[in-house]
Amino acid sequence: MSPERILVVALALTSTLAAGLAADARGGPRVAPGRLALIVLANVALLPALTYAALRLGAIDAGRGLLLAAAAPGGSTGPLLAVLGGGDAPIAARTFVALSLAGVAAALIATAALDVAGVGRVLAASAIVVASTVGPLLAGLALRARRPARAAAWQPWLSRLSLALLVATIALLAARHGDAARTIDVAIGAAVTLLALAIGAAVDGRAARIAVAQVSAVRNLTLVLLVLAVVGAPPAETMAALGYGLAMYVIALVAAAWTRRSPR
Repeated sequence: MSPERILVVALALTSTLAAGLAADARGGPRVAPGRLALIVLANVALLPALTYAALRLGAIDAGRGLLLAAAAPGGSTGPLLAVLGGGDAPIAARTFVALSLAGVAAALIATAALDVAGVGRVLAASAIVVASTVGPLLAGLALRARRPARAAAWQPWLSRLSLALLVATIALLAARHGDAARTIDVAIGAAVTLLALAIGAAVDGRAARIAVAQVSAVRNLTLVLLVLAVVGAPPAETMAALGYGLAMYVIALVAAAWTRRSPR
């Protein structure tokens, strides 16, 4: 197993466990089931479809990294940015959990659809992806519900560890494959992130809209890197996902700062 794969698997385990430990969905207003289903559908179907159309119209190759990023909602920093931007924390937590679970399935389906010759390899790798993402997330949620004090004590340490692993993963990938990076990846990432923020309009109330918008905007790059690693994707696809992530985080942070300062 290569150092890259070891890093992304470790990153997936720690980041999703930390996210589960932090997801406190108790109390507060709730999104109606119909609205939540619409939010999930927009994230896992509409955004990938629009990204795919852009890739085809622009005749852009090595687009799987971009498409996977568009199809993989549930980034662990989404709820944090939602709260920093003045969003409703319980709504952000519930939306995050729903999008995280849906995003795993959507990312694997998108990978299989784009790589017909490698469907068997994708299905075999699915066990690694599910075990490294869904399992730790559900474990974190269970511990948070049953042992909140222990979850609160463990979560900051796991968050710091996952941040360190994220920095190490990005540094290693950039050092090995930096020459494959392209400006178009950043541009598409920016456009899709702006569309994702607009999904917040699906709910009523300022705090709820901010929560849904931020959780939708922050995609699960850890999941994307994990999927690309286990299926042996070319370096250009990995760098496309990182380019998307660069634009995504800049726009999400600016949006959080703007909503925090804007009049209520």
